[in-house]
Amino acid sequence: MSYGTQTIGCEVTSCLFHQKGNTCRLNSITVHPAPGCFSGTEDESRCGSYAKRS
Repeated sequence: MSYGTQTIGCEVTSCLFHQKGNTCRLNSITVHPAPGCFSGTEDESRCGSYAKRS
């Protein structure tokens, strides 16, 4: 497994950084844990780099 060379995919079309082809134009993202969630499942985290598209 290689680290540090990810391509960021995004299906959140309301985000300012979403681009055609479900890609994200940010070079990196920040991920925060969901409040009070320590489940170890996929709903435990969310993207902290989200910005609403105007």
